Amino acid sequence: MAFFKIDNVKIAGPSACFHPKQVENIDSILIDDKKEVDRTVSMSNKYFGGEVADKGAAGEADADLKATVLEAVKRVDEKMDKLRVADAITEIFGIFRRSNKYIDETMPWTLAKDEAQKDRLATVLYNLTEAITIGASLLYSFMPETAEKILAQLNTQKRTLEDGDIRSLPFRR
Repeated sequence: MAFFKIDNVKIAGPSACFHPKQVENIDSILIDDKKEVDRTVSMSNKYFGGEVADKGAAGEADADLKATVLEAVKRVDEKMDKLRVADAITEIFGIFRRSNKYIDETMPWTLAKDEAQKDRLATVLYNLTEAITIGASLLYSFMPETAEKILAQLNTQKRTLEDGDIRSLPFRR
């Protein structure tokens, strides 16, 4: 019988082990995600009274964001079918990282300064809300309190794979 020394590993649930570097990465992503949610909610409240809609003013980055999010949903499902929990969580955090990149690409703070870009701003904030909602819905199984906080801040409900709405294109709320 072989014995292995296990140190520098944290147990993060019934069937998931994470190396400390992974935990650091998760913490970092959660901090970035909190900022992303705060910015999205703040701008949605300021410019649209808290309700954003897809105004159809799509840009280059929109299709990539949607494709990345919807592909991640499929990969999370596949990883969980194989009980690869840490890999599934990594895929979920990929949604949040892509959302942060989308913010950098679309620069909603710049769009907000131009009244002619109001529909584009609405579409950007809508896409962010949808991407974050889907990410939080997937995160729920692993970090329910964190996911609930994100969903509450966005004033939305958790989505499920069974409902089919988590995989829908275009995003819907």
